[in-house]
Amino acid sequence: MKKLADDAKSLEQRDADERRRMMEETRQRESKAFEQITSHRKSTLYFMQDLIRKQNDLAIQRESEIQGLVLQRENKSEKT
Repeated sequence: MKKLADDAKSLEQRDADERRRMMEETRQRESKAFEQITSHRKSTLYFMQDLIRKQNDLAIQRESEIQGLVLQRENKSEKT
């Protein structure tokens, strides 16, 4: 009878150990997935910020070119 009780206790312990191991593996997979998603979102954010910065720089450059052309036309019309 003692052997049967010891075997049952041993089986329960192995089951508990297996459940803990599986829970830890699941937690690690979820953590890894979260890190990958977070990393992907950060890189997307950095890409979008860079894109907006470049658009802004081009808009400023275009505005400067337009102002330069306007000044040239004004100077040309004053001379004539």
